[in-house]
Amino acid sequence: SRNSAEKLVNTKKSTAEIGKELGVDYILSGTIRWAKGNDKKSRVRITPQLTRVSDNTITWSDSYDKILDDIFSVQNDIAQKVVDQLGGSILANQVQKSAPTDNLDAYDFYLRGLAYEARGSYTKQDILNSMNLFKKAIALDDKFALAYSHLSRGQSSMYWFFYDRSEENVKDAFNNAQKAYQLDPEVAETHLAFGYYYYWCKLDYSRAIMEFTRAKEIQPNNAEAYFGTGVVYRRMGKFDLSIQNMLKAANLDPLSNEYSRNLGETYGLIKDFNSASKYYERVIELSPDLKLPKAEYAYQCVCLRGDLDRAEKILKNIDSDDYVDIMLNLQVYIEILKHRYNKAVEDLVKHGKPYENGQFRFTPASQMIAMIYRYQNKTALSRQYFDSSRVVLEKMLNEKPNDERLHSSLGITYAGLGLNDKAVSEGKKGIELLPLEKEAYRGFYRQWDLAVIYVLVGDYNNALKQIDFLLSIPGTFTTNLLKMDPLYDPLRNLPGYKAIIQKYSME
Repeated sequence: SRNSAEKLVNTKKSTAEIGKELGVDYILSGTIRWAKGNDKKSRVRITPQLTRVSDNTITWSDSYDKILDDIFSVQNDIAQKVVDQLGGSILANQVQKSAPTDNLDAYDFYLRGLAYEARGSYTKQDILNSMNLFKKAIALDDKFALAYSHLSRGQSSMYWFFYDRSEENVKDAFNNAQKAYQLDPEVAETHLAFGYYYYWCKLDYSRAIMEFTRAKEIQPNNAEAYFGTGVVYRRMGKFDLSIQNMLKAANLDPLSNEYSRNLGETYGLIKDFNSASKYYERVIELSPDLKLPKAEYAYQCVCLRGDLDRAEKILKNIDSDDYVDIMLNLQVYIEILKHRYNKAVEDLVKHGKPYENGQFRFTPASQMIAMIYRYQNKTALSRQYFDSSRVVLEKMLNEKPNDERLHSSLGITYAGLGLNDKAVSEGKKGIELLPLEKEAYRGFYRQWDLAVIYVLVGDYNNALKQIDFLLSIPGTFTTNLLKMDPLYDPLRNLPGYKAIIQKYSME
């Protein structure tokens, strides 16, 4: 896979080490030199060589001296000759029939866009950077199907991560995927774009699986198609199939930080900490500059091991601003779990962003500050901040009435204000908008938020029933959180609480 191969550019590893790391028997490498010819056209000299890993023998080499405009025909020729050397043949649909674009400047913008996309950071800025580059490519060549495909994926991801939930953005995501299909229906990227559109924008899992399957039919070893299938099965609650497809993707693209990160995340949901740790440590090794995998790994340490010190060590030198637009402010949560309440409030005020903002929850900083003051029995201050949270959430819901996160969050705020009936109603509304049957991953958080509401309104019987249910299914809620989080202090002396701890103990 391209992603894995690019990580070995300029590597000093031996042929044997590379072969083992990628799980391959042969390595295609070479040099590329650029120059201006007498005709002032850019020329390129490529000297590829094919090396057998087992004995480090060069089995084929060649030299190409071409003008840059011929670069795609050179790629195809090299590919065919390599396969000839291996005693096989390339299927017709595996050969690039023509150049993806005649404009090399457009192709350069496209490659730069892929670089941002491949980072897997999920930050708004990286997504926008990639989209802007794909748009530049299209501006230079409006027949560039691959650029339309990846632009569509960027727009779908903007919707999925709640950066742009406008109908215009969703429409653009579909139209660009459709444009790519009209230009070239027989490339895998077109169907990947449609797969993510139906997955991210429509929650139409059967249609998404169909598109990813078509991509695999076109390119049987397309790692992204297996990965897309895996993440869709995760949303369907089919975790065995999810992991099976993600492992296939990781085998095809072993140096992908994105696939390793998602494997860590998925193993965490089924509470397999050892496997989750292996993949998170792998992605941190592959991309030590990425902040999100470290924050997620630290969260797994909190949830699955109750190891706050280890989590803080992983988070060292990471600013929560680097990931809080995607998940919760984990530094603040650890401070709460360690009862460092004043520091938690100080950090929330200093940070100036929501406590949690992403696809799973939206929690205003004012709501979390209100919760902290509640833990300290500072009733007046707690009520003041809960009311500030109410104003924020009611305004947002007026603009986005179908945002399930906001209904759940408003339910928690109403509970803090003593508006018990309204609180439970909002919590149930969040579940109604996104039930587990429709979305096993995000829907889990709506169920979790209802448990929080029951605790806050003093309905401990229903709270314990809801907690029992949460612990019986895959998700990030664990007995470690139940034991450490001060939210659940009112439950600790109840027989039902002790029975649940014993029933689901992670010791």
